[in-house]
Amino acid sequence: MRKLLLMAVAVCCSAPIFAQTDVQPVVGGYEGNLYVNVGSADYVEDNDLRMYAKVFVNASEDATGKVDFSLPNFSFMGLKLGDIFLPTIGLNAQNGVYTFGENPEVRLTFNTQEIGTILADAKLDDAQTYVKGDSIVAYIPVKWVMDETSKTPIAVLFKGARVNPYALSNYNFNDATRWEQSRPWDSTHGYFDWTALEDNDEYWESSKWQMEDYTTPDAWCISHVMGMSGLGATVVGAKELTNGDEENPDYAVRLTNTPNPFMPTQVVPGYMTLGTSFASASVSDLGKADGGTFGGVAFTGKPDAIQFDYSRSHTQAGDTLYAAEVINSEEPATVVAYLWKGQYKQEAVPGETNYADPSTVTMYGRERNILDIKTTTGGAATKSDDAACIAKVVKSITGNVEGKLETMVVPLDYGKYAGTDVQPDSLNIIFAASDYFGQRSKVGAGNALVVDNVKLLYYHAIKDASYNGQEFEFGASHAADFSTEAYVPANLQFTKVGQGATVEQSYNDETGVLTITVKGQDVRFNPESVTVYTIQFDAAKTAIAGVKADAAAEAAPAVYGIDGRRLAAPVKGANIIGGKKVIK
Repeated sequence: MRKLLLMAVAVCCSAPIFAQTDVQPVVGGYEGNLYVNVGSADYVEDNDLRMYAKVFVNASEDATGKVDFSLPNFSFMGLKLGDIFLPTIGLNAQNGVYTFGENPEVRLTFNTQEIGTILADAKLDDAQTYVKGDSIVAYIPVKWVMDETSKTPIAVLFKGARVNPYALSNYNFNDATRWEQSRPWDSTHGYFDWTALEDNDEYWESSKWQMEDYTTPDAWCISHVMGMSGLGATVVGAKELTNGDEENPDYAVRLTNTPNPFMPTQVVPGYMTLGTSFASASVSDLGKADGGTFGGVAFTGKPDAIQFDYSRSHTQAGDTLYAAEVINSEEPATVVAYLWKGQYKQEAVPGETNYADPSTVTMYGRERNILDIKTTTGGAATKSDDAACIAKVVKSITGNVEGKLETMVVPLDYGKYAGTDVQPDSLNIIFAASDYFGQRSKVGAGNALVVDNVKLLYYHAIKDASYNGQEFEFGASHAADFSTEAYVPANLQFTKVGQGATVEQSYNDETGVLTITVKGQDVRFNPESVTVYTIQFDAAKTAIAGVKADAAAEAAPAVYGIDGRRLAAPVKGANIIGGKKVIK
């Protein structure tokens, strides 16, 4: 028996020990196309089935070396179901390709408004699902459980790429599948529940708009309002085809200041935000109408500027479409952007339209609090100890630009945080057809702002270069010539351009060329976000300058005997060494 135990221990000890797969290379969010084929186990890539979606691969909290796979907001055939969450799945890596291990079916419960509770079983197809580089292909066999003996197959296929954490989601608005039904928010009901109006034919017959008019581009919130449970609802934005090609559309967002259909002198400002828009008014005291934006998106990048395409138009005096008192042909449009960290909150902020005394909420991340702009409504505003507005811009857009789109670049002001290591955790951007922080009574009816191709710019350059105190500029090829000078690192000075940029320097002793590589913060996802500078120095002089002569050997003191004769080395007895008597 003892011999058998020893043999078993020996076998176990001799078995190879495999390291757990590092899951970090695949962890993150991915966005792309989702294909859902109901009633079949066959995966198909049919554009008629295509939907935009995101999936997430996260390190599992329950098991080291494993991941959780999730597909939020899963839907098909108009049914909004919920999240598919598949936990603790193993990961294998080979030749840069990551595959997923075997995983059991997970029972999911979806509660739908249309048909009640739906049960489903789902798993990740380990034979076909993989991540390679920044791309993911996920096969998800789902079974709709009618009962334990009857299950309808649903083949779900996702193909996508890693989300660029330094870019804006849905920045060009072109994908029609990424325009979704808007759900305006108010302080009593939260996000508007359309089921109350979906089948109300009487309402839609008397309404100025139809339900399909209330759309917003995914990731953005257009400031439509619902008034009081639909009474006074106003549409202030829509997609606009800019290239005339329905097959390959180029959409932009048109924002328009629009009068309330029941109170034409009350103009609802048209704007869109990465946060949530809100509006508040008391019918009994319309002078206290207010609104704006709260929240934003999680964000840790440090962009240097915002670039976008736009056009701008004003309603002119004499236009009979609007009452004369609500026309403002000089009103500027506005772009607002800010990066912040920590928590800002304000008590008792009104956030709905009511006959009197709109309900209030504690609001987090209100734009005026973060930008330190006075509020006319709401209670006490406080912030956490670590809260800070790290960068901001409030830019007015004046004049008219019609019939075409022009490009504008708006730099962000980092103020005292410029060049520091302080990192933001949130971002918001607002585009408004009105003077966003101006008086509500001055909002001009019909004034419009069209916005497209919103991008964050990350600079990667150097400026104010000098050598030995001599200022110089790089040529068109980003090269400079100091071929008569020896290269001494301390003599070169320059300033980095790019809040999140990094600078690398390398010197070639043989050629005398110094290479300076400046990488923008987004270079991981944008290979063009890099600039390489070269400076030619005198390699020979540099080499000579680097040579140091060996120190001369220290001369040994002379040694004499007691009789005054010079000796080659001290002898036993008395010696005179360096003028001093030394006994050996």
